[in-house]
This record gives sequence, C-alpha cells and structure tokens, in this order.
Amino acid sequence: MQRPHSDRPKPTAHDPRDQLRLLVEAQTDYAIFLLDPEGRISTWNPGAQRIKGYTADEIIGRHFSCFYTDADIARAYPEAELEAARRDGRYLDEGWRLRKDGSRFWAQVVITALRCERGELVGFGKVTRDLTERREAEQQLARSERQARREAESMRRRAAALEEMGRAIVASSDLEQMVQLATDAGRELTGAAFGAFFYNVPDDRGEPYTLYTISGVAREAFSRFPMPRATDIFSATFTGAAILRSDDITKDPRYGHMAPYHGMPDGHLPVRSYLAVPVRTTDGEVAGGLFFGHPDVAVFDVDAEEAAVSIAASAAVALVNRRLLDAAQRDAEARRVALDDRDRVARVLQMSLLPPALPDLPGLEVGSHYQPGRELVGGDFYDVFPLADEHWGIVLGDVCGIGPEAAARTTLTRYTVRNAAVFHHDPARVLDALNTELVRSDSDRFITAVFARVEPAGADGSVPVRLASGGHPPSILCRADGTVAECAVQGSLLGVTDCPRLTTTALTLQPGDALILYTDGLVEARRDGEVFGAARLLEAVGRLSRKPPQELAGALVDAAREFAGTQLSDDIAIVVIRVRSTGSEAEELIA
Repeated sequence: MQRPHSDRPKPTAHDPRDQLRLLVEAQTDYAIFLLDPEGRISTWNPGAQRIKGYTADEIIGRHFSCFYTDADIARAYPEAELEAARRDGRYLDEGWRLRKDGSRFWAQVVITALRCERGELVGFGKVTRDLTERREAEQQLARSERQARREAESMRRRAAALEEMGRAIVASSDLEQMVQLATDAGRELTGAAFGAFFYNVPDDRGEPYTLYTISGVAREAFSRFPMPRATDIFSATFTGAAILRSDDITKDPRYGHMAPYHGMPDGHLPVRSYLAVPVRTTDGEVAGGLFFGHPDVAVFDVDAEEAAVSIAASAAVALVNRRLLDAAQRDAEARRVALDDRDRVARVLQMSLLPPALPDLPGLEVGSHYQPGRELVGGDFYDVFPLADEHWGIVLGDVCGIGPEAAARTTLTRYTVRNAAVFHHDPARVLDALNTELVRSDSDRFITAVFARVEPAGADGSVPVRLASGGHPPSILCRADGTVAECAVQGSLLGVTDCPRLTTTALTLQPGDALILYTDGLVEARRDGEVFGAARLLEAVGRLSRKPPQELAGALVDAAREFAGTQLSDDIAIVVIRVRSTGSEAEELIA
C-alpha cells in the first residue's frame, strides 16, 4: 500500500508481509486502504486511485467521509458504518459514493475492524468496488422485463378483445349488424381513423351485388363516390391475392395511375396509412374486403395487421353461416309454398339437410350414405366441414321425429355445431353449446348426435381424432388388420336438460384404420320382431372392411336391408373415414 514516500520501507523478496503489500498494490479493480480508529485514511493503493481519482499524497490523512454525498454526511452515515464495523467486526453496504471530480459511482463497500492481540481497535480495513456498470445493466434488465410484461399484458388484452369480438361477430344473426360490428371492431383494434367493409351478397336470383359499411365517419362521406374499382391497389384485396399494408399509400408505385381521378377523388377522406385485408371463406371464395385508413403515416404495424386478419376470419365465418341460415330459410319457405307437390319438396328438403358433396380431407378417404325411410322427410343428418389449423369437424345425428319440424330442427343443429366448433376445440363443449340452443328453442324434440374433431396427420401418418356423443349409438373402429370394435363414448340426450353429461374420448387412427359413424336406423332394421343389432353390424363391418369408404357405407345399408327383407322403415345416415394406407398396408387392403 502507498504511504508517504519517506515512510515506505523497501520490500524484501521473502517476507510474507511484503508479499501481501505487493498483492494489494497490484490490485486496480479494488480500492484497498486502511483507516485509523477515527476514520482517517492511512494507506492507499493503485485501485483506490483509479476508482476514486485521488493520489496517495492528496488523500492520506483525510477523513474517509470525503467520499460520501452531502446527504449521507448529514445523516452521519460514515460514523454509523464505522460504529457497525466496530460492534460487529464487519460492515457491508452498497450505495452512491463520490470521486475526486464530484462524479458519482455505485460502490460496494466492506469495512473490517482491525484489532491487536489484546483486542484493542487499531483501525479499519476498507475495500471498495465500482459496480456502476453492473447496476446499470441490472436496471436496464429490470426495465426490459417491465416492458416485456407490459407488452405481454397488452397482447393478452388484445387477444381477449379479439376473441370476444370474434364471438360477437359470429353469433350475430343480423347481417347488417354483423358487418357493422366487424368494421367497428377492426377500426378500434387497428387504430385506424376510419374503416370500410365491402362485401358481396346474393340477390333473389342468386346474382352477387356489393354492399358496404362505414366506421369512424358519417356514411355521407362515402356515399357520393363510386364503388371501388379494380385498380392495381384494390384488386389485390378483391381477388384475395394479398394483404396490403402501407405506411403511405400515396408513395406506392401503383397509386394514382387510373383515370379519371388519378388517385383519390376531390373531397375524399385523407388516407396515408392504409391497411386492406381480403375476407376469404374456407372454400377460397373472396366474400369482400376490410379497408382501414388514417391521415397520418406509419400508423399500422404487424399487430394491427394481425388484428384485421382475425376480424376478417370471424367475418368470413359469419357470412358463410348467414348464407347457410338464409339457404335454410329459403328451403323452409319453399316447403310452405310447394305443399301441392309434397314428394318433390320432400326430396329437395332432405337433400338440403346434407352436404351436396364431401370435401377432400388431407390424408383421409371419406365416404357417406343416406338412406331414406318410409317417411318423406326424416331427421337423420351429417355434415363435414373445415376448421382452423387444418382441423375438420364431422357431425352425425338423429332428430327425434319426422317431417318439416324435424328438418327445421336439423337445420338449427348443423348451423349451431358449425358455429360452436369455431370456438371450442373440445367436442364435448361443442355438443354442450348445441344442447343450450336446443333447450332454448323450447321444442319437445330431442336429438342424438356424435361430433368428431379430426386433426392433421402426424409424421407417421397417424390421425388423432376426438369424439363426443350425446346419447348416440357407439361408433365403430375398424383397424387395418381387420379388428373391429365399438368405440363407446358416454353422453346424455341433447335438448332434454340444461346440464347434460358429456365427455370427450381421444383415439388415434393409424394408416388403414377406419372410423364409422351411423344413426340408429342401421341397427334397428327389423325382421319378425328381431333387430339387425350391434353384433350383426360388427360382423358385417369385418366382412366388408376392405371396401373403399363410399362403397363400405352403402354395403352396410344393403346388409341391413337384406336382413329386414323389405324397405327400411327408419332413415339411415353413415359417414366413414379411413386413413390412407401406404406401402405394405396398401397392398394388403388391395389384396
């Protein structure tokens, strides 16, 4: 340690005390020095000079309180620290200290009481470390964590708002209310100053025409301008080619080339920031477009774009469901005005309760069969429809009763299941939502139904399926090796009680495996009071399992009809899905 030059002894090579002194004087990262019992500085090392800025000649003999702020001196911190070290033997602290030039640094301080062999206090050892950079790094990390938490909370709130708004949009049964709700929600969640939703609806002849809603400004601000034309900028949205987000649309190279306006017409709302999202249905049709604008530049970011895409997806689902409802209402009206041709109306009505054609499910073969009973219109139905994330929904059921009332109940069921499956991944919750609507409709007709959610195939070709049943006959699982078994899923009848007992069962279909859903008309085919029954059905499935799904569905109905020996009294609906086979499995099925 440094002392006044006249007092500094010459070091020797082997004296441990001199070696210790050399070690202390070699330290530049730590200020190490001694204090006398009153707190005056008696030694000084190079680390102390680097950290605090004083030379040994400038500081030795001064009281160590010169390193403390005026506020700390006023509160007698230096004396309190020495007293604590004297009492406890050691004192540790962190806080602001002063350099010679008056600048502050964040110090870690250790003061140790030094006593002689008799226990008398002879002074203090003081070690100081400059932790300013570490403290700033810790504070920056804390600020970053707080910012991350704020952003995560903001994203959570935005996601919750989007989910709530999506539910409200899809649940709305009034078309004008729905599109206005979607436009208002998009404007609010994107931060736009104004927004518009241009959408296509069919007229009485089925020809499309365009309507629109406005948000953020009076409708009169748009009404005197013509409908958007297929300019280079608009066409990307109306054809569904891409989402367009621009910090300044007037700087877009496609802007301003079309006569007669060459840009925005006189009096048009000022648009600089621009965001346009196609409203595309699951079958690829572009049903319209959501457009948002702001007079300032660079308003819309990635979060705003994602919010607009989410609103567009909800609006697309609502538009499709509304079309289904409108189609069902048109069918119902057709029934009322065509009672004079009951057979023809019945055939049209029955077919309207079923999908016109089964979609292609990736990795799966799908087949179905509907067999009418003796009555003109039965209550059996099925539906296969796409869901988000490449999932698919399959519903099959049986409405109690026959005739137009059963058909109307069937329409409500299909519409409700499609809606519920958008928001509920659990099949049991989908059927619970259906049950709520059935009970609310105040009808005495109950329903049995099975709903399956089919997930994308895994890397090994297997397909996860989750099933829920509301009082429905058990599905049949037919493995690729010919093993056949019932897949019993417990559940209560739907439309009877507010709180049905519903559960979800998960299963995995391997390549070549098939799942068969059917209504009770298949097992209740009768001959002389005896039913076809589950045992004969399982035997028939095992015998016919190598047929393609479409042929298998029809062959099972033929087996029930052959047993009955006459026309089947009850209608039957069957859906068969089979995981596509590859390699040796495919050869075995063909053989």
